[in-house]
Order: sequence, then C-alpha cells, then structure tokens
Amino acid sequence: MASGKLSSVKLTKEYIARIQALDQSGPNVNAVIELNPDALAMAKHADDLRKHGQVLGPLHGIPVLLKDNIGTGDKMQTSAGSFALVGTPAQEDSTSLLICAPVAPSFSARLICRNGRTFVLSSRLAAGRGRGGQTNNPYGLNRNPCGSSSGSGAAASANFAAVSFGSETDGSIVCPGNANGVAALKPTVGLTSRAGVVPISHTQDTGWPSRAYRC
Repeated sequence: MASGKLSSVKLTKEYIARIQALDQSGPNVNAVIELNPDALAMAKHADDLRKHGQVLGPLHGIPVLLKDNIGTGDKMQTSAGSFALVGTPAQEDSTSLLICAPVAPSFSARLICRNGRTFVLSSRLAAGRGRGGQTNNPYGLNRNPCGSSSGSGAAASANFAAVSFGSETDGSIVCPGNANGVAALKPTVGLTSRAGVVPISHTQDTGWPSRAYRC
C-alpha cells in the first residue's frame, strides 16, 4: 500500500469476492453473516487519506473480521447470533474498535472500516444456533469448528480477512484456534476493555482477542 502497488479498495474487493465464492456458495464455510454495505466507500476513504500522507496506524485500510457480539455504530446488526437482537443496531462502537474491529461467536461475519484505521469484514460468525446457522470447518466441512468464536476461526482459516476478532468466556477463542488451524490470542481476563461487547460472565469474559494467521 505504501508503494501504491495495492489499494484498500482492491484488497477489500478481493476479500468480498472470496467470501461470496466460498462462504455462502461453493464449499459453504458459512462464517460470514453480514457485510458492511459501506465497506468499499470506507476503503476509498482510507486510500484517499494515504494519498495525502495520513496513515493512522499499521492496520490502516486493512479489512478485518468481527464477532457478532461486538458493537459497531454503523448499519450492521450486533445480534450475538440471536434473532431476538436483530433490528436494534448498536448506537456506538465498542471500545475494542478503537484498536481494530469486531467479529462474532460461532455465528457469521460482516465487513467495515473503523476510524479510518482498518476495515471490519465484521464477522457475524455462525456457530450452530440462531442467526447465521452452523459454521463449518474449512479443513473438513463435517468437522467441528468449535466454540462460540468458531466463525472468527473459520473465516481466518479460509482467508476471508488477514485478522479476525472474537471473544471468550470458556474456550471460545482457544478451541476454534486449535480446530481451524490458526493462531489464537486470548488476553488475560480484565486486561482489555469489554465495553460494547454482549456479555455472559464478568468474571470470565475476555474482549477482542484476535485470531490472526493460518499456521
């Protein structure tokens, strides 16, 4: 991007095309629930900033995936995979988005750009219940993708984005990382902000852990 060989718009289009070809179609990984309708406009804005010498961080203009339980103040839903929460989008971004972007629990993914820094191929990830349905393991569609952040793990494994974000209460990060063959990072409980993340347990929840690259 710094050399001009690649733009955020082109990269975002490539990820969207891959998601369309392999997620709901083809092998049907079913990791992505929703794509941000403003993703390409956000990518263009990131490119324009870069052309004028404004690079807001190392993830500037990079699409990432977000779990469906992380609030995003945009046109996308934050449903935690539940139909009951559809129709009332979050009014503001989770504080985790100040770092990067959101994904979802074993539910499915979306696409966005946060604060000009990065794109959220916001993973409203699917895990076998409610909105989005069952996520499949890219290594074997009949194998368990494991855990409520399985959409995040499967999406990263299928190369739907360079980075995906999830959350964990009890194994929801580390288990999908293992099952889908990607690096999984789980921050110490309480070390990172959990504001704007649909909660389960305040003594166990860990916000915005990331699942980065395929092993």
